[in-house]
Amino acid sequence: MKKLPISREDLDRAADDGMISPKQADDLWNRFAKSFQDKPQFDLAHVAYYFGTLVVLIALGWFMGQMWDSLGGMGLLLTSLCYSLAFVLVGNNLRNNQENVPGGLLHTLAVAMTPIAIYSIERMSGMWEGNSALQPSLAPFLMAAGTVVTGLISLKLVRFPFLTAPISLAMWFATISGAELLFGQQGMTFDIFRWITLGFGSLMILGSYLLDRRTDDDYSFWGYLLGASAFWFALTFTNQDSEWLKLGYCAVNLGLMLMSVLLNRKIFVIYGSLGVVGYLFHLAFSVFANSTLFPFVLSLMGLGIIFLGVQYARNRERIDAAVMNLVPDAIKPWLPGARENRKAAR
Repeated sequence: MKKLPISREDLDRAADDGMISPKQADDLWNRFAKSFQDKPQFDLAHVAYYFGTLVVLIALGWFMGQMWDSLGGMGLLLTSLCYSLAFVLVGNNLRNNQENVPGGLLHTLAVAMTPIAIYSIERMSGMWEGNSALQPSLAPFLMAAGTVVTGLISLKLVRFPFLTAPISLAMWFATISGAELLFGQQGMTFDIFRWITLGFGSLMILGSYLLDRRTDDDYSFWGYLLGASAFWFALTFTNQDSEWLKLGYCAVNLGLMLMSVLLNRKIFVIYGSLGVVGYLFHLAFSVFANSTLFPFVLSLMGLGIIFLGVQYARNRERIDAAVMNLVPDAIKPWLPGARENRKAAR
């Protein structure tokens, strides 16, 4: 679905042309403003919000690391809890004044303090200095799992989509730490790591899809991003010893590009395109590498990719509509695009 920017002047001109009444123009503008005020935007205010959050995270991480010896376990725990409480109180105050984005980011910072608090408790209990074979993996698993629980509770109370970012990242760390508990650090080979990452990415994409269907606001962006990244990188680094496996890799990436249309998520077409282009370059280097035609083949390939991009940009709506027409009507209500239809119907 193509999205167009609409300004207040556009609505005023429509009212001047008699297409809508001035009151309808006011009502539409107020509804659009309310709908988009809390969405992430690339403007100075939102950049300042997120950049400030990143600076606070860096500063707190440095402070906690430098002050461990001075504060001790209990001091570090109390400091992290005080910071969390302050973030929650100020965040609630901002949200009560309709400043939902900075308020939500402060709640995200409060969630980010969870692993520090758990780490403090673990250090006080001697877990990091223990000799048990489980402890090197159990400690980070508890930190990640605790962050997931805290994030889910905060998300239930605050309803801020960016909270899914630390939750998704913590789920990844919990999965890897859990695998180390299962296989042991010595048994955690790269092959096992890759297959676990591939499975995690697949489940994250599936979970994000199920969440995407059930929410009006976009709570699935970070899940899709992390899931697609884990899946694609694990797939790309899988051993592909035969041309058939390489062809299968290309087919999977073509499937990701199709998923981009069905799920209305650009991250899949980005990774899918990278995979397909990588396979085409493999063919070029394998078939024409020792030929004088090699530079011409590469040039034609690059021009062909540009041409396809231009054609897709010009005919995106028709191409997307053609793909959607291939989807059975019984399946269409199950696609995340139904969210847009629900919001438009309200």
